[in-house]
Amino acid sequence: MSKTSSHQWLLMSVFGLFLLSGLAMILLMVFPGLIDLHSYKVYVLDQIESQLDETVEVSDISLSVFPGVQIELEHIALLDSENVMPAFSADRLVLNLRLLPLLRGEIVVKRVELDRPKINLRGERRGHLHFFDLHFFDLFPGVGDGGTPVTNVQWLSSSVREVAVRDGQIRFTPHGQSDGLSEIRIERVNTVITLPSDGTPLEFSVAGILPHDNGHAKINMTGTFSAQTIHSPVFAHSHVKYRLAGTTRISSLDLARLQPYLGTNDNRGLYGLGDFEGEMIVTIDPTSRQFSVQDVNLRLETVNLTGSVVFQQTNDKPWTFQSEVSTSPFDIRTALTVLSPRLDQTTFYNTVTEADVSGHARIVQASVSGALGMVSPSDIAVTAQVELESMRGRLGKGRVPFENINASLILQDDTMELRSLTGRYGGAEVLNGIGIVTAMYDAADIDSTVTFRVPTAEFLDFFGEPGAPEEGADSMWGYESPTGGGRLTLEMAGSLHHHEVEFEGVFQSRGMGFYSAWAGLPVSKLVGQLNFSPSGVELSKVKGRIGRSRIRVNAQFAGDDSIIVLQSHADAKELVSLLLSKADLSPLSPDTLVRGTTLVNLRMERHADEAVISAKLDLKKMGYHGKSGTSKPAGVAASADVDVILNGDTQVKIQQIRFDLGPLLLTATGHVELTTPPQYSISVASNLVRLEEFHKRAPRVTIRGIHPKAGLFEARLKFTEVGGGRKAMGIDGEVSLLHGWMSVPETTRVKPLIIEDVNAALQFSREEDGRVEIGTLSALFNDSQVHVKGAITGLHVFPHVRVSIDAPQFDFESVIPRGKSSPLRELITSLSRTTILQSDIHVGTGQYNGVVWHDMHLAATGMDGVVTLEVLKAQSGDGSLRAHTTIHMPEDEPMQMDGYAQFTAVPAQDIVVLLNGDEHLMFGHADIKGELAGNGGHEGDMSATLDGQVNLTLSNGRIRKFTALSKMLNLLNLPQLLSGHVPDLSSKGLAFDSITATLIIEKGIMTIKGFSLNSPVIKIAGAGRYDIPSDNIDVVMAVSPLGSYESILKNIPVLNTIFAGGDQRRGILTVLFEVKGPLNDPEVTMMPGESVASGLTGLGELAIGILRNIISLPKELIVPTTP
Repeated sequence: MSKTSSHQWLLMSVFGLFLLSGLAMILLMVFPGLIDLHSYKVYVLDQIESQLDETVEVSDISLSVFPGVQIELEHIALLDSENVMPAFSADRLVLNLRLLPLLRGEIVVKRVELDRPKINLRGERRGHLHFFDLHFFDLFPGVGDGGTPVTNVQWLSSSVREVAVRDGQIRFTPHGQSDGLSEIRIERVNTVITLPSDGTPLEFSVAGILPHDNGHAKINMTGTFSAQTIHSPVFAHSHVKYRLAGTTRISSLDLARLQPYLGTNDNRGLYGLGDFEGEMIVTIDPTSRQFSVQDVNLRLETVNLTGSVVFQQTNDKPWTFQSEVSTSPFDIRTALTVLSPRLDQTTFYNTVTEADVSGHARIVQASVSGALGMVSPSDIAVTAQVELESMRGRLGKGRVPFENINASLILQDDTMELRSLTGRYGGAEVLNGIGIVTAMYDAADIDSTVTFRVPTAEFLDFFGEPGAPEEGADSMWGYESPTGGGRLTLEMAGSLHHHEVEFEGVFQSRGMGFYSAWAGLPVSKLVGQLNFSPSGVELSKVKGRIGRSRIRVNAQFAGDDSIIVLQSHADAKELVSLLLSKADLSPLSPDTLVRGTTLVNLRMERHADEAVISAKLDLKKMGYHGKSGTSKPAGVAASADVDVILNGDTQVKIQQIRFDLGPLLLTATGHVELTTPPQYSISVASNLVRLEEFHKRAPRVTIRGIHPKAGLFEARLKFTEVGGGRKAMGIDGEVSLLHGWMSVPETTRVKPLIIEDVNAALQFSREEDGRVEIGTLSALFNDSQVHVKGAITGLHVFPHVRVSIDAPQFDFESVIPRGKSSPLRELITSLSRTTILQSDIHVGTGQYNGVVWHDMHLAATGMDGVVTLEVLKAQSGDGSLRAHTTIHMPEDEPMQMDGYAQFTAVPAQDIVVLLNGDEHLMFGHADIKGELAGNGGHEGDMSATLDGQVNLTLSNGRIRKFTALSKMLNLLNLPQLLSGHVPDLSSKGLAFDSITATLIIEKGIMTIKGFSLNSPVIKIAGAGRYDIPSDNIDVVMAVSPLGSYESILKNIPVLNTIFAGGDQRRGILTVLFEVKGPLNDPEVTMMPGESVASGLTGLGELAIGILRNIISLPKELIVPTTP
């Protein structure tokens, strides 16, 4: 281009600009005159009101053209239908208009500015404020009624390039501001909306703050907004579809501030301050509206929540929603507190809150859908997976604790599925659990299976709880020192709401052990299976040990019906002790020995109130030995069979009890009424058994007390009791024994008493408080035949025994041995304390210690430990005996005895034998009368307690062997001096005319007074003492050879003349002897003559006095001569 052309182009450009500027200036100058500004203001206001269908108040409207054409509305306000407060207000609204459309009378907005706007949104229903109550969507054209658009605001068209909002405020107010709901305000709202170009969506950004007690939340929203015209054959005209999409970020959000509008309880522990981020999408068309928030990330102080939510409405149907949620772990108790208004009065919520549940939960994935405004949670569809962590609480009436519970929950609407349950329940460890709860918000039915590892204590507590266990040792479920446990698989099904949950399951015991307070024994190594269900309980192959006993049990329990089968290799002592304890009987004494084992097979079937019990006991390996001597050693075959029927709690029918011991068979039948007092009728019978065979097959079996060892034995007895008390008891029946052989048990002090050829027939009846008629009783006592008849009455009260005993001959020493106890005496002693004894005894010929008595008649009585024996008549040769003895035998106290005896003309040798002396010691006749009393016991020596007096006279006899006399005669050399004159002195002994003595006994010391022996050969007088307990004699004897042999004996050197005087009397030749030491072998010493000549004192003087009386000296004193 040439330089000239360039200058031309520049000049033309400058001129064009000047021209345009001028035209613009002219236009600005003439524009106000070209249009009517007032009419345009009215026109603009009418357009706004018609498009919003609301009344708009504006304080002032102004129109300016520089630097651009714009309309400015000041203090604009849009009133709601109730005209309470403006729904919308702003300090200033500026509309930048396009010039050419304005010249044509059209308002085309290209930019909008809004200063300090205020939007007031109010809830439609009282007490509620939800987003969809605010008629927000009515602002969009074509969505009001699905027909003609409500608005046709041109600033929403493509002509608007920018909208700017500065320092705005949005206020949410509940309807009537009631029910404690406060308003929510979003302040400092700044918004920019731009349209980059035609056909592209609007771009917007919104910022604001939400004040709260802990500061304020910052809100930022960015996104796009578009409007698309849709042509559809459904509608007669086209419609517009609006779409808003953007990102929302809110920091430091206080959800507790929004809590009243969420319908939840405030809880700072769950809410606190949080940050929110999400992608928001809103779509609107005439038939539907949808609001969704995607990629939600809500971060609170105690939980993080991610997910999405969609709200949707189709036509005029209610709004629905659907959300997807997952969280981090949160406190379950806090969540329940927050959600309690939504869940209250539901069975599930009530069950959980009553359990005082705590712990954490995590929503792995949850989908929730439903309709807005629903009252019941059951109308909300929920699908969720929740992980429970470290849950704890208490369940049931017993408030059983559970802890460390971990599980997965799958929720589907009102159904909750439980998976992978673990933790602890009470003392049990939860190994695994699954289950499902349906109708959670209504009946709440449960169906679950849980496996536990249950310790022994927990198992026993579980079964002890329903029956309110008794306290102490009588409690069936009382235990100590539990060990081991088992595995329980528990299935539960039923309604939680109506507390109608049914349980069934299996418990596998694995070595359980404990000490049973009820049995008083340890239970150990218990294994087996227990199945239970609503129909009953079953024990299968349960085995273990109770004490030292092995047991095996199978059982079924179904309502009032049950079957129990028990097998046991039982320790005999433990079994007997347990049975005695449970029957309220006295325990085994320490002296009773039970050993060995017993095989027990028991079956019990119960139907309603009737129980049938069958038991078989093999007693072969059981041994028993009692203090009384009754014994059954182990190894002796024995068995017992029991068949009884229990009716109710009080009636026992004994079908049969059968006891088999060798050839002996005992059976029992009858019935028992377990009333207070008890009533019973039991019949017991034995077979006719030959006892020789019994003892041959069971040689070591012994029976208490006097019992037959041979013969034919049979018994049939019936025991009854009606009304209580011993008087109410009765025994009827009979016992018989033929050709029997019996023995009384041998003890350390007593040899056995043999009783042979026993024939007995005893008849029992209820008469006279229990009567035993002794019809026939005969026996041989050591070859002595005895016949007994009589009766026993008052058997059940205080027995009274009346018998008559006849024996042609009887050896009393066989039943009453000298110096020792005897079985018969033991028996009489025992019976005298518990019965009344009366007996009349006739013996043709009786013998005791070799002394024979004839025509004996005795009477014996006993009562209260006092036995009286009276010899009414007894003959020995020409002599007779009468005696009476009373023996007091109080229990645990020394025996006391008082006796009187009179022997008349009894052979002296019999007396010597009775005194345990040599029968050849002395011959003659004896008259003895005396009384003795003493105390002690038959096991000891009562001689030290003897008191009494005995007068002794012997006549016309001969002394053959008396140690002291022999020694005195030998010292005097009498046998040699008189050998030619008394030839039988050495062979036959010393003959005597009489011997007299008075014996006074005090405390076992015998004082010998007036002893004199008058013999044709010699005269002897004596005095002294004899200590019976110590067997020590101290006697002085005065011996004088008088009579026809005096001339022969007067030359004995040791004789002294001890008396002299008078004209008619001569001196007496006398010698004194001292006898000291044991009675059977005393020391005999001759006293010196000087002591005689010089005078005597003490026993010597007494002996001389007695001698003088013997020889009938004159009464005057004879003065002793001196050598």
